[in-house]
Amino acid sequence: MGLGDWYQERKAKKTAKKEAARLAAGQARQAAEEEKKRQQEAQAQQSMGYTRNYIQMLERMQGAGDRKGYQNLAAMREQLVQGMGNSPHAQILTDALNASLKAADERISRAEKQEGHKETIRKERKTPLETLIRKEQTMTDGRKFKPEGEAAAAGTDLNQEEKLKESRGKIAKNKFKNLPGAVWEAVKDAFSDWKTGLNTVYDKLTGTMDVGAGSSGVGGDSSDIQEMEKVMKDMTDADTGGAGITGAVFSGVSTILKCVKTGITIVGAIKNEKDNKTEITLDKQERFQVVRGLLHDIVEIINGFGTVFGPATKMIPFYNSILGIVSNSAAVLADVTDVVANSIFHHNMRKRCKMLYQNMVDKKTKYEKSGDTTAAQAYTVRNKSSAIDKQRRNLLGKIAKENQGDDSVGGKIRIVKAASLRSRNDTIYREAQYGVGARIQALDEKIHGQGSISPEERIRLKTQKRELEAMETMEQYREADKAEKKMRKALLHNVESVITGGTNVVANGLKLAGEIASATGVGVMAGAGLYTAGMATGIAEGSYELARGGGSLIYKSIRYMAGTSDNKATTREDMAISLIERMHEVGTSAVWDATAGGFKDDRGLDQVEAHQLARQGKNVDHLHGILRSGLDATMTELIGSKDRTELKQNIASAFGQPD
Repeated sequence: MGLGDWYQERKAKKTAKKEAARLAAGQARQAAEEEKKRQQEAQAQQSMGYTRNYIQMLERMQGAGDRKGYQNLAAMREQLVQGMGNSPHAQILTDALNASLKAADERISRAEKQEGHKETIRKERKTPLETLIRKEQTMTDGRKFKPEGEAAAAGTDLNQEEKLKESRGKIAKNKFKNLPGAVWEAVKDAFSDWKTGLNTVYDKLTGTMDVGAGSSGVGGDSSDIQEMEKVMKDMTDADTGGAGITGAVFSGVSTILKCVKTGITIVGAIKNEKDNKTEITLDKQERFQVVRGLLHDIVEIINGFGTVFGPATKMIPFYNSILGIVSNSAAVLADVTDVVANSIFHHNMRKRCKMLYQNMVDKKTKYEKSGDTTAAQAYTVRNKSSAIDKQRRNLLGKIAKENQGDDSVGGKIRIVKAASLRSRNDTIYREAQYGVGARIQALDEKIHGQGSISPEERIRLKTQKRELEAMETMEQYREADKAEKKMRKALLHNVESVITGGTNVVANGLKLAGEIASATGVGVMAGAGLYTAGMATGIAEGSYELARGGGSLIYKSIRYMAGTSDNKATTREDMAISLIERMHEVGTSAVWDATAGGFKDDRGLDQVEAHQLARQGKNVDHLHGILRSGLDATMTELIGSKDRTELKQNIASAFGQPD
């Protein structure tokens, strides 16, 4: 074998060896790819199996308690989708998984909302609000629950009639003309109230000593509390700041009687709760309200009797300065508690206003997407209270005109003459805002009832219902907005009182320091200087109070003469009627147990239709939000109302500032 042959043979062997290595590597790669593909197919089959199981699990998720399990499954979605691969079968399973996740989320969300409504109702069991709703069911309308008025004649130009309102100048002229008679009636009422009040005090205080038949003892009879409350109102209304014995002694006596009345209320309510003989009328919130009131009453007692016995205490060293420090410090403490409480209520109402406005925005978006442009237009408002109230009034007119001759849903709506208006803030369409809940319920019954209606009619009824719901939401916004404004003003007054009270503490402290310095020989001049500084501080604070009081009186007088106070009274009266009608709707709904006189238990609530549970849950939430979390209304006073007219007056008063 020659060298050339050897070289060729060697080259051939190397080539063969390389080819064998290449073939072996290719076979290895192919085997690895086949193994990888087999593993991927196995993983895809496993992921598909998991996906099928998860879809079945999602289909079983119905309740609010399934939220955590849903979140765990939703978190594994990407992993499952990637594991199944891109095959047509995998794509089908991916679509099914996405649909199941969406459906489960919607079911759980609905269940959570339903559970939230149940919880709202559950929290109001055995509370003063439940008692108030039960009491309202048996109340009569009373003498003048809703405003009366003469109906507008057929063919009246309603747009022109709505504009026929008295000018502010004419209102002022009429009020000025009637002023002498009003003053005379006020004087007669004042003396009558004093006589009635003193007689009632005598009867009640002596009656509590009786032990014979029919005696109920202090606080044993609800009339004891109500009549004592009337005495307090009579005495304070009849004497608003006189001088000498009238201004001080009777002021102190009336304050002490107020404390006695409050004590009777607390003892009686706690006794009733303990014995479980009567309804719940007092809760923790009102107990705190009572404590705050007692702090102010204590200050009144100190100041009242300090004024009476002031001349006799001049011989007691440092008495008046120490009394001033004590009374003003107590006043500051009382005002600070009011600041804390009212700031919470103010925050609650701001939060509620934002929530209600957001609800309007969400509803507008929802109905725009569904194609119900009329309903969407009803919810089209700017985030401003005046704009929302303007839209509410526009809806009032629209709904009143549409139902003026139609009694198919909730009865005809009467449009009144302009001469029947209570104020410039009133409207001839006002009766459209009364009975809104009943109209919504009637429409709901038609939509979900057993009767057959055409698809077109169903769409029309739904739109009509949504417009009523829009007006109702705007009414709720108005109530929350007015409660927020009340608490804002109350908070400003509280802060002002803390500042003026602190100024008085400083003034009396300077006086006391001056008196001590003069009496102990530290220095007459130094003591006189301190005392003079205290006097100057007190005079400055007193001058501010005097100027503020005078300015407030002038401001109130102008508002009264211009009819602004009548405007407020109209608004508050209508808001009170709205809240009472909401109570009545709750008390006649499926969530209320008429036999037990309270909210149904959980088993009973489970049987309530979803849309009914949602509506009444929202009603209860709004009643609690306004009366308890917003206005901090005195529930014992509301519960003690003898009829709906008095209840209306008490709720309307809660929207105003205390005198």
